Amino acid sequence: TEPLSRVPEIAHRGARAPSRRRAPARFRREGSRSLCRMLLWVACLTSAALRVDTYARCTPSGTPTATVLVPSGNISLSDFGCFAEVTGVLHATPGFYTFACELKGGQNVFVWVDDHLICHSKSLFGEQGPSAVDGSVANPLEVRPKPMAGRSFAPNWSLSPDGNQTVALPFVAHIYAASANSTGQITSARESSVCISWAQLLEPLRATAAVATSPFPAGRLSSETPALEQRRRELQRRAASGWGAWTNNMLSIVRLPHSVALTTSVCLLSTGRCLRSTRVEDTASTVRVGPYAVDGSYWHFYLGFAGANLSISVAGGNKPLRVLLEPLDCAATPSLGKAAGAGEGASARSGGAVWGCNCSDLLVVASLRYMWQRAGTASVGANGSLYFHPAGFPEPITVLPTRPPASVRMPPGFMRQPHAAWTLGEGPLGLEEMPAGHAAPTLEEVQEQVAAAAAAEAAVTASFGQASEIKEAVQAAVMWNAIYTPSEYGPVLPVSRAWDFVRGTHEPEWGYVLFGWDNLFASYLLSADPRPAARDLAYSNLIQVVRSRTSRGFVPNYSAGGSKSADRTEPPVGARVLREIYSRYGEAWLVQLLYGDLRG
Repeated sequence: TEPLSRVPEIAHRGARAPSRRRAPARFRREGSRSLCRMLLWVACLTSAALRVDTYARCTPSGTPTATVLVPSGNISLSDFGCFAEVTGVLHATPGFYTFACELKGGQNVFVWVDDHLICHSKSLFGEQGPSAVDGSVANPLEVRPKPMAGRSFAPNWSLSPDGNQTVALPFVAHIYAASANSTGQITSARESSVCISWAQLLEPLRATAAVATSPFPAGRLSSETPALEQRRRELQRRAASGWGAWTNNMLSIVRLPHSVALTTSVCLLSTGRCLRSTRVEDTASTVRVGPYAVDGSYWHFYLGFAGANLSISVAGGNKPLRVLLEPLDCAATPSLGKAAGAGEGASARSGGAVWGCNCSDLLVVASLRYMWQRAGTASVGANGSLYFHPAGFPEPITVLPTRPPASVRMPPGFMRQPHAAWTLGEGPLGLEEMPAGHAAPTLEEVQEQVAAAAAAEAAVTASFGQASEIKEAVQAAVMWNAIYTPSEYGPVLPVSRAWDFVRGTHEPEWGYVLFGWDNLFASYLLSADPRPAARDLAYSNLIQVVRSRTSRGFVPNYSAGGSKSADRTEPPVGARVLREIYSRYGEAWLVQLLYGDLRG
């Protein structure tokens, strides 16, 4: 290769000969090809870097405030806003690779190479040993070309900026300012340093082996993200939006990408006993789920706790939030016919027995926080108004109650978070998201809006005719397990909110697990719905499951926070599910994206 300073001279040499006698056509063609190769090489050199986009928001959304190129994996950010995304392509020749990451500044960091989570901030959660993490010396990432979808099924060789035949590996790093105390106040430093290095190995080594790593050479980096990857990421960002039950706590209503959480805990004033978190399998309560719209526009469930029976309905998604909490089977004193908590999920509305509860003893506490250690402010007004202002977002979020809060002595454990409480002896309670300065809604207004959302979802279900009840049940089974976690690029559909294979989680919302067989069928089930929201969620989950493959290239039995089963898989149904989903939506780009991963 020639030095960059000689490019003009070389380009001139490849042009038309300056003599009066014209060069033969063969030489003219060769000169033209040389010029094209040189110009391509120069263009590659100018992009031989990773791209760093910084944001004022604490999430990968909105418009970057600044964009720079860095010529290696050593990324230093001074006085950056609240989030940075590093993207590009790492070019590697076939072989085994181990990676090392040095993180400074206290931010929350995730680094993916070809969707393998090679490192993350250990303060968030741990890992199940080096043999279960891709890119360790004991489990190095095996790089080999993958066949691409098309007539020839040719391998995905690429030309690196330094002119070598390599395999292109998409690179992504997310750097979040952290609120380690979960108050919304940033506790990490204004400066961040993320240094990523690698080494090529001949074979896997012992977990205790010491290996010297070196920075990525600039000639092995490209700043442009491949078109298929860009389309995939845009879809997954779109899927992770709106109000939903996005975490493993069904009492938390979370808005993405803002990362705000409004949690409706239930307490007994007489004993101070509270239910702050629940899920279907919870033994401290009884949950009976109802419909859950694929776009989050409506969901409903019954909650039984300590003899109380509560109906919780939510209209959300990408529309203003409305929450309706209705106590059922109220009585002056609890019935003596049943022990507290027995059969609590039944409802008088659905023909269940009425055992009653003193609803004046029942307290609903709305508490505010930011999920995944994100930043922002939260407060509660004297009239019970709930305010969020996520960092970097121009407008605050205001949620107003249908009546003022109660003046009661709060049970312990709520003082760390802004909160307001209402007794349900006065009847149902409504909450509605409204513009700042707007008058509080009436209970009838909230009931009307929630009923309209329920009717709209019921109409979609009814369009399936004789299969409408099956459709509602199957959709609920999938959607009541739909969650988001920053350790996956997009939303996923686990088999249960309760199952957690992530080790040493700092907070519960980091816990989850993906299973190959089960999760693939979840995408297949959801794809029965023609709506774009169902398609996006089905795609996102399918991508994350297929891309959870091990360092050797197969989809594992389980994957959770970068740890995965490196010794076993499940029946290979991924290709069949991909074909069925393609037959329903007809989008070839998803097949092109995942074909090589499924072929191995």
